[in-house]
Amino acid sequence: MRKIFVFIFCAFMGISYLSAQSAKKAEMLFTQEKDYYAAKQEYQLLLKTSPNNTLYLYRYARCAQETGDLHTAATYFEKAGDRYPLKHFYLAEVYMDLWYPELATQSYQKFLKINEEDERYDYIQTQLLQAQKISRFLKRVEKITILDSVLMPYNDFLEAYHLSVEAGTLAIDTNHLTTYTNQRNDRRLFAQKQDSSIALCMQYRLLDTWEKAEVLPENVNSGTQQNYPFGLSDGITIYFASNNPDGFGGYDIYITRYNTANQTYATPENLGFPYNSLANDYMYAIDELRSIGYFATDRFTSKDSVCVYTFAIPEYKTYHRNLSQDSLVYYAQLKYYDKAIPQKKIKTDSIKVHHPVEHEEIYFIINDSVVYTSDEDFQSPKALELFANYEQAQIDCKQVAAQLAHLRETYADSLPEERKTIAKQIIALESKLLDLQQQLIDLPVRIRKAEQEQ
Repeated sequence: MRKIFVFIFCAFMGISYLSAQSAKKAEMLFTQEKDYYAAKQEYQLLLKTSPNNTLYLYRYARCAQETGDLHTAATYFEKAGDRYPLKHFYLAEVYMDLWYPELATQSYQKFLKINEEDERYDYIQTQLLQAQKISRFLKRVEKITILDSVLMPYNDFLEAYHLSVEAGTLAIDTNHLTTYTNQRNDRRLFAQKQDSSIALCMQYRLLDTWEKAEVLPENVNSGTQQNYPFGLSDGITIYFASNNPDGFGGYDIYITRYNTANQTYATPENLGFPYNSLANDYMYAIDELRSIGYFATDRFTSKDSVCVYTFAIPEYKTYHRNLSQDSLVYYAQLKYYDKAIPQKKIKTDSIKVHHPVEHEEIYFIINDSVVYTSDEDFQSPKALELFANYEQAQIDCKQVAAQLAHLRETYADSLPEERKTIAKQIIALESKLLDLQQQLIDLPVRIRKAEQEQ
């Protein structure tokens, strides 16, 4: 009996010794080496023998937080109790990273109640405001259908924007300041350095002369940096990016509208989720003719790269409802989204219409669920023929617009006796351009009708 007791005692002492050694190793990894991956494994082993040890629970949660295992971190911080008040701060940070703004707010407030004069006070106040914004915008996460996404070097990202002539043109200079020019080439929006800030400006063209640029009002230029403007064909709607302090961080995309009655701009509205994020989001552009939109973001990307998303413009906006918190957050962050899958149709010998221009890829929306990305998708020979006319009209439109721009510049530098002839050419081209623009409006309707009747 005595031998058994001695054996049990020795075994207990051995386990205690090993546990003590493991605890020392875990503490060294955690406090000195800050090797959170290795420390996490050690504390996980320690918790098997001491599942209620608050220090182990707290540090295991911290290791999980540092290694990106956020749900585990939240669970073990909650288990750790209140012995370590700093736990409330770290738990709040975890909930912020998980986009649980209400829970984050509760944890921040618990921390401040215990530590009223903590050096983190100002930071926490900023985080509380951020939590309020996230909570408000999570209530209206817009449903969008992504047609394509492409990772681009930041300096070349505009190459992913395939706008039709009707949508206007975009250009970016070496300072990354962007200019949008409308299709008629008589109005442009651009970003311009103003002392230590970047502001949006508007400029109009009368005949052959650009008027003096006007800086847009302060309610539009409310951040230190405004850039990446885009205007709709209605002449009153403007999208742009700003680092407005009311945003989520970095650049956010905003919309404003010009009120012709009192000649003022509406207070810009943040587009919310999923267009915006805690990263930089910008260059929102709409191709109304093709019912397609674009925006760029550096979320989920490496340095100096950007992801450009192409999405379908719906007839009306809808929002995500009745989702779990995690699913809602994933849609808001664009980790989840509805993706349009073009319905590949069987090619028939009857569809053999000459196509004047070859393209590697097309985007043509037939209806809410069908997007054609190839000429071979068409079932109707008539629709394919009309589509060929449509693409040719796009090319002609670009050429005529370029000719007009050249003639207008030539007119400005010409002698008075030459201007009369050039003016006639300009008038003729303007008439031709209007006709082509009308074709670009009518042909898509006729194409969809012919294809749906097939």
